[in-house]
Amino acid sequence: MILRCLFTLVLLRSLAAAALFAEDSLVKVIGRDELKAALKEKMTFAVAFVGSECSMTFAVAFVGSQCSDCEPLAPQYEKTALSLYPLLPMYAVDCQESANEQLCTEQNVTDLPTVRLFPRGQYMDPKDFKFDKSEISATDLYYFAQHGVPDKIKLLRYFEDIDQVNAKPILKKPRALLLKRTNRLPLLWSILANKYSDDIEFFSHRDWRGKSSVKMGLEAGEEGKSKVIIYPAGKKKPVQYEGFLMLDSLSSFFDSLLDGKTSIEKLNEKAAAEEFIPDPKLVEIEKQQEVEMLKLAHGGFTDLFDFEAAIRDGSAKNFHGKQGYPGMMGDAVPKVTGSQENTLQSNESKMPVTDGAGQVVMTTATTGVATAAQSENAARISQGNIQVPKDAVPGPTATSVTERSKDEL
Repeated sequence: MILRCLFTLVLLRSLAAAALFAEDSLVKVIGRDELKAALKEKMTFAVAFVGSECSMTFAVAFVGSQCSDCEPLAPQYEKTALSLYPLLPMYAVDCQESANEQLCTEQNVTDLPTVRLFPRGQYMDPKDFKFDKSEISATDLYYFAQHGVPDKIKLLRYFEDIDQVNAKPILKKPRALLLKRTNRLPLLWSILANKYSDDIEFFSHRDWRGKSSVKMGLEAGEEGKSKVIIYPAGKKKPVQYEGFLMLDSLSSFFDSLLDGKTSIEKLNEKAAAEEFIPDPKLVEIEKQQEVEMLKLAHGGFTDLFDFEAAIRDGSAKNFHGKQGYPGMMGDAVPKVTGSQENTLQSNESKMPVTDGAGQVVMTTATTGVATAAQSENAARISQGNIQVPKDAVPGPTATSVTERSKDEL
């Protein structure tokens, strides 16, 4: 009877830890063996890109099944996991589970909850998230994790600075230059720079109006669309990457480039011919990400992104179109045709509904019927009819002067 009670107690503790996070949460509850695997220099992208190995940044929340301070952390941590997926994994360890007590001791976890970032597995010192337990914010968690991604990206502020890509000390290595049309550096570029920091030199230049592209003999390109320019090892003439600006596509291209068995021209042809086959699971995650932006646009979700800024820059108007498919650089989602489109439609979840307070709920509904409020909200978003608070102070929409090319000023 005593053994049976002990087994029941252990089971209840395990279930209690899992109950901290929703069943469909992107937070993965792990144990000692899984954390040890994650700490290795090479690891596999869980779920999203099986088979793609890299040295990556990830976060771990050390919580407890009987920790009262852990309860308010869990939903904020989940929101952060959703916003950073699939680029930065978010894990959780139950330190009050007997199987994990030694693990938490080894990790010097003395207080619960503790959120720890591992910038590059076991090869860089971890960083602890400093926060007030009474005011846990997904915003702070988001930027703590995002800013903790180590990279060696060199910012090239002016067009003339692009010559630094061909500097002699790095000429023997491949170089990758991101020409971005916005002021923000995509997290994906930082993730890639962290992954290949030992083998490829990474650069970034804001090509505000496409003038730098034209000077390089390239097309100006569409507004908001980034370009990835590759300089093969030992060569000064660049090649524009023609594939999808997605994590798995770029990783595959860089892996083959470093392998050196195929010419960059052949690699580019292969990248350009890649067929976009969306994963229904990732599509569903993207919908959940957009639901949160819909909440943001109507005041129901303001603790992850700045509401007024989202209204000004338009990100709350069409989050899908601007952010693209999960793991992308921020370009539009590739189009699907034929059987792929039919498959997506057959797997498409129902439209989210609003709760009693009129806010869009996180989980999808099973009815598939849009409410009148949803139809009105969707119309307002599509038309851009979102009211900015009267006391909102318009912020700068253009980039900083120091970010532009001298010829563009």
